[in-house]
Amino acid sequence: MTDSKNQKLEIIREAYNNPEIIETSKEYGINQFKIYPTQPSEDIDKNHFSRELMYMPYDDEDEPYRILKTGFYSKDRKAYALEIRTSTVEEDDYLINLAISLAVLYAIIVISILVINYFVMHKGWKPFHKILENLSNYRFGHTKSFEPVPTEVKEFSRTEQPNQSDDQHQ
Repeated sequence: MTDSKNQKLEIIREAYNNPEIIETSKEYGINQFKIYPTQPSEDIDKNHFSRELMYMPYDDEDEPYRILKTGFYSKDRKAYALEIRTSTVEEDDYLINLAISLAVLYAIIVISILVINYFVMHKGWKPFHKILENLSNYRFGHTKSFEPVPTEVKEFSRTEQPNQSDDQHQ
């Protein structure tokens, strides 16, 4: 609604500086406002907002509009009414599109996290599974039955070759 109020000020300022605009805007045009003569009153400059359905020939249906009705005095002190209309269909469309976009983004993020987690964890746990396999194949007294597993994970490396410091602690 603030946009309508800003637009109102701009239109009134332009009508005051350029009175021709009053004569050329008797109907809603491309700028979505109209100006017409009215009776002078104390509350002529009060803002009145309403929601109305207006027939749109290009869609062949009624569409919801928010309408600001107010008034002003021209440079020659004549009273005029000003109506500014704003379609609310686009706002509803934007909200729906925003909700859909956020839902899709959320789904993509969750799926990405799951896929990345799967591949990273699969790679990270590969040495552990190999060590478990080696332990299940290990035969007491046969040192060749336990194959070392090359890994950059130091905890897995320690399970295969105990450090001398570990021996000293025992």
